[in-house]
Amino acid sequence: MWFYMPSESANSALEEAESVICRIVRRKLRVTLSNDDGRENNLDALDVLGDVRLKLVRKLSQTEDAPDAEIEDWASYAATVAYNCCNDYLRAKYPERSRLKNALMRLLQKCTGCAVWTSVHGEVLCSFAGQRNEAPDSSRVYELRSQTRVLPAEVQAPQSLETFSPAALLRLVEAVWEHVGGPVPVDDMISVVETVWGIKEAEDVSLTPEDEDTSSPLDRIASTEEQPDSAWLTRERLKLLWGAILQLLPWHRAAYLLNLRDGELDSFPHYGVASVEQIGESLAFTDQQFQILAAEVALNPTKVSQTSVFEGSGQKFVIYWKYIPLEDNTIAKVLGVTRAQVIAYRNKGIERLRRQLKGAV
Repeated sequence: MWFYMPSESANSALEEAESVICRIVRRKLRVTLSNDDGRENNLDALDVLGDVRLKLVRKLSQTEDAPDAEIEDWASYAATVAYNCCNDYLRAKYPERSRLKNALMRLLQKCTGCAVWTSVHGEVLCSFAGQRNEAPDSSRVYELRSQTRVLPAEVQAPQSLETFSPAALLRLVEAVWEHVGGPVPVDDMISVVETVWGIKEAEDVSLTPEDEDTSSPLDRIASTEEQPDSAWLTRERLKLLWGAILQLLPWHRAAYLLNLRDGELDSFPHYGVASVEQIGESLAFTDQQFQILAAEVALNPTKVSQTSVFEGSGQKFVIYWKYIPLEDNTIAKVLGVTRAQVIAYRNKGIERLRRQLKGAV
């Protein structure tokens, strides 16, 4: 069993970066980042956010080992990492968007009246040459994304990605700059072009620039006194681990907990950290999922019918306790996904746990 225990300074750095990276991922990918939002794009964005956090934790670990490599502007570094991870995701998921973005970047770099640059926070911006390095007006940019019909009619003719001309793209881009009155983030410019020309690959979730990040910051994990072989120390560390597990997405949590081997899951009730019922409640299974699980483990129908008197999923889970750990094929059927997805869920869950827990016993 392993645990990640960030130092106090590392925790402060992660907390400082949390709101920055969440805001960037939400705006760049146009998602809510809510754990209750089960749409595919939002789930992907949560994974992207997890990758950003993991990269930041690794960088912190490197700087702790080599103080000379310490980063002066941590928030700007975190923002750059977030932008890069979002760009990697968009390139892989939306190839048409990437083609359009590449065409736009080539056009801007060749045109003497245009400027394209990277802000100190890692965001790529574009504008007329005379407006270079000005700050973008986020509210005006968002307004245009939502109401592209305010642009001149001559730039709104639908275009094909295969046949559009650079001149038509430049006319549209200049119309956007004139309407906004200043620089525009390149990714927002691409969204406007996609909408106007009707070549958009995916619909965005409607968010306003004022939307605040709703995800919880990384909790500061207090260190414990080193007392090897102490039941108290084991219990405290298990509490940290259980708290981190409860922060996982439900499907990541199920893929992780239901496959724990060598009696590791038993340690939670054994040390009084989480009862079997609480473990069951954390899985948040529906009645249908319990029925699938019963069929998979060939549970006696009489016992299944007896669970109807129980109100909570935690109590229903008790009769399945002896069948844990489950094979990935079984977990896949219960979650309604493939075996490969279960493995991916577990790996993501483990990555997210490692952000908060460190060490070994």
